[in-house]
Amino acid sequence: MDFSRHLLIDAYNVIHQWPDLRQAMRRGSVVAREMLGAAVRTLHDHERIRVTLVFDGQGSKIEIERPSAQLTFSYIFSPRSLSADDVIERLVGSAADPENCVIVTRDLAERHTIEALGATVRSPEELRGWIDQVERSVLAGLRVKRKEVEAAWRNGPQF
Repeated sequence: MDFSRHLLIDAYNVIHQWPDLRQAMRRGSVVAREMLGAAVRTLHDHERIRVTLVFDGQGSKIEIERPSAQLTFSYIFSPRSLSADDVIERLVGSAADPENCVIVTRDLAERHTIEALGATVRSPEELRGWIDQVERSVLAGLRVKRKEVEAAWRNGPQF
């Protein structure tokens, strides 16, 4: 699989922009984090895009989690000394092809920095629309497949 495109998400920025995730934060940051991860999993799986959700962390070093054990889907927690924005900027700055990076944030200063590095920036609302579009496409494909299977069953086995 070619995962040459890389989606980097300023995760808490998105969580605070999406009403359902903002509501989920009341039940805890882990709940909101998992809901965001599940939503963007659609893009990872069906768009074949590498996904990294970057969170502001509290530790002394960068921590990486791979909730599905796939190297192409990660949660990164910044060290206390850096913000999620700093980590995203460093990842884009060190990318072989920054133009293959898509960053999701509402932060205007971050937007300007990322664009200067050569990457594309999308808003949290654009991310939601992208996910919705992919989910509609997947469902449409399932409906077509279901009709094909039903037609095959109606025609019966060909012996």
